[in-house]
Amino acid sequence: MKHPNIISLLVLVLALLCSCNEKQQPYSNAQRGELVISGISVDVQTKASAEASGAAAGSSAEAPGAASAALDAYTITIKDRDEAVVYSSDWASFVKLGGRLTLLAGNYSLLISSVDGELPLSARNAPVYGIYDSFTIAANQQTELGELVCRLLQCKVTVEYSDDFLSALTGDCKTVLTVAAGSALDFPLAYNGGNPICDNSEGYFAVNEDGSSTMEVVFSGLVNGKKVKMTKMYTGLRATTWRHVKFVNKINDEGNADFIISIDDFVEDKELLSDVLLQESILAPDPEAPKGDGGIQLLSTCEYSLDTPIVVPAAVNPFHLTMKALVPGKVSKFSVMIDSTNPNFVSSVEMINDGSTVLDLVNPSAGAISVFTDILPFPYGDAVRDKEEIEFDLSDAQTPILAFPGNHTFVMQVMDKQGCRKDINVVLVVE
Repeated sequence: MKHPNIISLLVLVLALLCSCNEKQQPYSNAQRGELVISGISVDVQTKASAEASGAAAGSSAEAPGAASAALDAYTITIKDRDEAVVYSSDWASFVKLGGRLTLLAGNYSLLISSVDGELPLSARNAPVYGIYDSFTIAANQQTELGELVCRLLQCKVTVEYSDDFLSALTGDCKTVLTVAAGSALDFPLAYNGGNPICDNSEGYFAVNEDGSSTMEVVFSGLVNGKKVKMTKMYTGLRATTWRHVKFVNKINDEGNADFIISIDDFVEDKELLSDVLLQESILAPDPEAPKGDGGIQLLSTCEYSLDTPIVVPAAVNPFHLTMKALVPGKVSKFSVMIDSTNPNFVSSVEMINDGSTVLDLVNPSAGAISVFTDILPFPYGDAVRDKEEIEFDLSDAQTPILAFPGNHTFVMQVMDKQGCRKDINVVLVVE
């Protein structure tokens, strides 16, 4: 007679247990899928930028478990469609999960960044690399994103003054760059008794994804004995780009000395460059700027042609590579920008050259001189400055460069005393 009551009690207890279990796990495995990321890498043009973010140019984590120490510190944040954070950690912790994460079916956004927290409105010499992405998780399926490439999340801006402009200074000046409220960065220009000292730091600004950001450039100071101020606006700022602001002299409509601000758009994202290593688009050029390349040439003085890639022979075979630069207007600036399909070669140069792949032959840094001594025997200093002819003998580059298979491009960037410019590419191939 009591059995029905006992059975009813057992049924009630089981029902309560099932109810509790459902509250603890409201979603079954049938409603979940898996996210897979095979690795992350960093794609940058300038090591100065990469070093400040804690990553070497071209460094990568090909698969979970192989991440470099720099990439380990990158953060990964995943949000659902309601912008709620569902996962956040450093890259090293994600790698420990095998590069896999189980998530509820739905739509998500992803941010991987070289900094923890919000992107700063502006920063000096502090680039941030990362990637924004979105993905969908389907039930009982894997969503594979492959290797994600982190690029500059800001717009880089630098400031330069022409020699003629600097000679017109008669007191301290400064340039202020502003992209958004609270983002202003000052670039002081000290008169220093007629030997101006420029602020050569790099500014990094957060910008809108749709390219609608505007930059205000304000210059103020003493020029030709007068207190002057000029303001100019530039639109279309985007992430992964480099805006270079330059001040040059001109003669105004009244015949008096004046100056203008020009801006060069140096694209830093390699994908946007196509086959061009450094694309310059002058939005407001100096009307008095010289036309043409001033007859600047780079001629081979050996058996190799400079018009085609040069294959570096094995160490047991001789390698004689010489050339001559002709600069009829005399050298004012001469630099070599290095690009390579082998990230290890780029990193080696950057490691020695203070984090940069640009070598100044006229006024080399201590790091650049070390590159000339240990890897690439370029002439420099008095052997280049004010010269009309410069002899190059890169034969001794054979041994060090053979350690780096790939295509290595050297962009010879030359400017003469009249301001004429020419870029000439020399490509060495190590098979």
